[in-house]
Amino acid sequence: MFVRNEKGDVRVLGGRGGDVWGDEGDGGGDCGGGDGENGGDGSGKMWVEVVSERVMEGCEEGKVFGCEAFIEGVSVSVGKLCLRVVCGDEEVIVKAGGHLGYEVWESYQGRGYGTRMVGLALRVLSNYGIDRVLVVTGEHNEASKRVLEKVGGEWVGIADEVGCEGDSGGGRGEDGGELMGVWVIE
Repeated sequence: MFVRNEKGDVRVLGGRGGDVWGDEGDGGGDCGGGDGENGGDGSGKMWVEVVSERVMEGCEEGKVFGCEAFIEGVSVSVGKLCLRVVCGDEEVIVKAGGHLGYEVWESYQGRGYGTRMVGLALRVLSNYGIDRVLVVTGEHNEASKRVLEKVGGEWVGIADEVGCEGDSGGGRGEDGGELMGVWVIE
């Protein structure tokens, strides 16, 4: 069953892994290029299927949706998206990794899928009342920086703490490696 809201989001209830959110595609643009298997150009409809849903640790009213992203004409997932639906203290949200995380599989990078995934995620989060979205990414992750700039993100600075409860890595990721930066999209 398709449901469309006033912002143009399509929500498909009861997809393979649960609910599905999608867009109508752009009919072209910067998502060109075949998928290497079945000739799809990637400019068609994009949707994300919810494959897992859980309550956010330490925040009973928060939910975490694990999703896979698909493009019409491409027979496999092109990436994954994690939505953390929680309102409140921004420090807690940053520590949890921000409102969203995303990854485009290597063979599908450079086609605009990350930008479309984040754009779709912003609309879904807005439907949950979250209009100030925090994103945490590696300080030197140039691809993510480009995606976040394209969707209107602004660099805030290095995170004081990111990761799981008890992580003492400061503003470093869970593995203690690269410094993690915070972006805000309004």
